[in-house]
Amino acid sequence: MTTSPEGIHGGGLLKYCLLLTRGYRPYDNGISSWQLEKLMCSRFFIDFADINEQEYKLLSYLSSHFSNDDSAKYRYLLQLSTIIERSTVCLMAHERNLTLTLISQLAIEYYYRLYDEYNSYNIAEVTVPNSFTIDVIYHNELDEWKSLYTPTKSQSQLQQEEN
Repeated sequence: MTTSPEGIHGGGLLKYCLLLTRGYRPYDNGISSWQLEKLMCSRFFIDFADINEQEYKLLSYLSSHFSNDDSAKYRYLLQLSTIIERSTVCLMAHERNLTLTLISQLAIEYYYRLYDEYNSYNIAEVTVPNSFTIDVIYHNELDEWKSLYTPTKSQSQLQQEEN
């Protein structure tokens, strides 16, 4: 890991988050990782100031480093959101929230792709970046929309209906 991320285009933020996602941890070389994260975020937002540039760069990075692994993309976006949320000091609140919303929307998209891929209807709630909570809804074979929060009928209610 570099000790001067401000000298790297984009600050090395995306690569740093990739390494964290893959299980690497920052080397203790006397410089706080939090200080380096602040510098990485600052340089990233200097080089990619516009939300459209950020989206393009992020989508390009995801497609070139993760191919079709939606699970890895989802974990990566969670890590990136965490770093940006705790280490961004150079942006105004609405700019920061705009970026975090972009990351959250992408994470939600990859989450739903995973959900569709595995058909795992037993997940009731998932927390995604920026404290968004998803109410998972799915469409079953009987052409009915179901929410996983829909309470099921108890045995006594079922017996009463039969009588």
